[in-house]
Amino acid sequence: ILGERFSLLVFLGMASIIFGIFVLSRERIEKQAFKKKDILLPLGSAFFGGLSMAITKRGFQELSDPLGAAALAGTMALLVALSYALWSKKGSELRASSFSDIKFSLLAGVSLSAALLLNFSALKLGEVSIVAPLLSTFPLFGVLLSSVFLKEKITPKMWLGMVFILAGVSFIQLL
Repeated sequence: ILGERFSLLVFLGMASIIFGIFVLSRERIEKQAFKKKDILLPLGSAFFGGLSMAITKRGFQELSDPLGAAALAGTMALLVALSYALWSKKGSELRASSFSDIKFSLLAGVSLSAALLLNFSALKLGEVSIVAPLLSTFPLFGVLLSSVFLKEKITPKMWLGMVFILAGVSFIQLL
């Protein structure tokens, strides 16, 4: 869509990152059928995330400020979430009786906002074909940070997945 270059190293990097994410996220569930939603929801999210990157990059031809673009995107995300809550009649689930009920959601929102601003800044400066795979390394940080903050154990399989993600990033950086 944007006419960006796509080299063998970018392809190898993306493939390595995707395989690393696969290794990190794969759970062995014996004798249990895969449900369509187990694949369709993450793929739908990935599709719309990728579409968002291309649209964002194209949008910088009109609005050059990453902060303004992030604010508009955040506002639209809020409107979409509220529309969904109304449409699905799940608005009552948005209630909280105390600050402690929502403090981690608020912290996650701050983190997500920072990620969105940095994402848009990276897209403004770089090509989507380079930035998108690098942004896809978030599971690596998720695993490492869950180990630190949640005391989750990093298994050998997780280390292997992280190695593939880092290898993918290295391939892309060789450009």
